[in-house]
Amino acid sequence: MLDQVFRNPAVLARIQANPIEPIICQYVAYLADRRYCTYVLHQYTLAVEHFGHWLGRRPIDRRTVDRFIKRRVRRQRTTPACRKIACVRAALNRLLEMLGRDKAGNGSGILEQLIARYAGHLCQDCGLSEATIHYRLRYARELLRFLWRKAPPLVAAAR
Repeated sequence: MLDQVFRNPAVLARIQANPIEPIICQYVAYLADRRYCTYVLHQYTLAVEHFGHWLGRRPIDRRTVDRFIKRRVRRQRTTPACRKIACVRAALNRLLEMLGRDKAGNGSGILEQLIARYAGHLCQDCGLSEATIHYRLRYARELLRFLWRKAPPLVAAAR
């Protein structure tokens, strides 16, 4: 699956040398199954790859994700995947979700499932540009979070 998504041999070699390479392979398939567009899939995977190098042999859980974001990403923004903290946080939240280690109880899983479906629709059915998709997803997230605070059952019913 990796060689279908990443065509650059240097990127493939770097991912395959990662301590969490089997998890990254599962992660790419997880995102592809949820119809994430190629741009988002690349960004999320590169963020998880950076996290894997930092992580080493430590366990993957909410605490290590938070520690990575606070200590590594905010201080050092040298790699392209880590320029935006929100992108890294979203990528690592999807990783925790895939592994079943996400403890968020505020409905963020439901909201992100809706956003993922909407992203797939915008990317594959509408054929919009990456920038347009980015802004529409941001507006949709804001709307869904607002609706979730007002009436959580209504948003859950839209699922």
